[in-house]
Amino acid sequence: MWFNFNFLTQIITVMAYRIFVSYKNGAKSHSLNTTSRFLVEAQLASILAESEILSLAERIVIQFSGRDILNVPALTPSSEVMESIKWPVCGCPARVEEPVTATLYMPKAVRDWLAMVGNGKVSAGLRKLIEMADIPELKNAWRQRTDF
Repeated sequence: MWFNFNFLTQIITVMAYRIFVSYKNGAKSHSLNTTSRFLVEAQLASILAESEILSLAERIVIQFSGRDILNVPALTPSSEVMESIKWPVCGCPARVEEPVTATLYMPKAVRDWLAMVGNGKVSAGLRKLIEMADIPELKNAWRQRTDF
């Protein structure tokens, strides 16, 4: 059986955490690549517990999907380090209460105008059009949820 491990590696890398300590000369240590937030938190705790490493290091970095979610000087107090991590939120929150899909037939010019108003998204353009309308019931029905 043939399996493309390179493809699997790319998927895991995209949704993976990377934590490391960087030094002024560009070197990195205490590096860990994982998909487990638990392991990243444990690695961070061990880094913060070692004062010798922190005194020599320049920065502590945590990345998720290639983006920095933590990039602080190594001498930052532990409590501030823990508070400044921007952990990714799981899932995609619902933006509209009870969303439904509808098929609408309209002239192409109307569709293009809605896409232009909505920065390339027809649904965003329709939302802006409804906000511009002076019909309170319609506006209130389209309001986004704010309880998440």
